[in-house]
Amino acid sequence: MAERRTKLVPVSEDDLERLREIANTIGVPLRELISRIFRDGATLALISGGRLSEVEAEYKALKELGRVGFALLPVSTLNKLVHNSSSIEDVFRDAREVGRGVGTLYRVSGLIDDEHIHGFIKAVFPDSTQVNIKSDDENLVLTVVAMARTKESIDISSALIEGFLESLGYAALSKEVTSGLLVAQFKKQRR
Repeated sequence: MAERRTKLVPVSEDDLERLREIANTIGVPLRELISRIFRDGATLALISGGRLSEVEAEYKALKELGRVGFALLPVSTLNKLVHNSSSIEDVFRDAREVGRGVGTLYRVSGLIDDEHIHGFIKAVFPDSTQVNIKSDDENLVLTVVAMARTKESIDISSALIEGFLESLGYAALSKEVTSGLLVAQFKKQRR
């Protein structure tokens, strides 16, 4: 067994007090909480490339989506739902409306801002996703590049995202959808 060595790490009094409060709230000793944070935080930093705020945003988005009734579906189930629908346009219209509703909920609840919008988008596209926001003095331009296993899942996710972003004041600039790939740009005027 490896020898346990103690290292001193500078921590602000405010951060230490917050950790004590969290330890008391969840019922674990402070030392155990700090060990968990180092161990699990290191793993999260590694798998996220050090972008822990993105991991947090994705987690919050998934929790909120679950709270309002979203569920992850296997692609095969999603495909059956789409193909057995009386109208594919109805499916996309409904998906867009759901996206608008979720966006409105997030906006009204103060759960989202332009800097953290990527968490929702990455939750909708669990497969490889890039979300970039560029800004100038007048506009924010959001670019989404996403992959999914089927064109149907891309189409539905695209409709969800479009509705979501519309509810937050974004307008679609361009969209290319192929079997498994979406590249879309949205624009929003700064206030």
